Amino acid sequence: MVDKTFGEKVEGNAYYDRLGAYLICMDGDKVAVVKTPKGYFLLGGGLEGNENHMDCIKREILEEIGFTANVHSYICSAEEYWLHKELGYFHPV
Repeated sequence: MVDKTFGEKVEGNAYYDRLGAYLICMDGDKVAVVKTPKGYFLLGGGLEGNENHMDCIKREILEEIGFTANVHSYICSAEEYWLHKELGYFHPV
């Protein structure tokens, strides 16, 4: 179930679907993020192979910040439809 959809799907176009999982890591009023040249992002990323969402989060956290994660609960899901300048019609979920 998707809780929120951003953008609108343009019918007749083939979208590149990309499943991902992200962690909102809190310490008091602070949120852990990754800083890249493109900006700040939540920890996480795209699922690889036959990974489930939990395995993806654990792998991405280890890769990005070198820590293990204990995930307490599911919060929400979202999807977006947009035209990516390199990938074409993109649909991250």
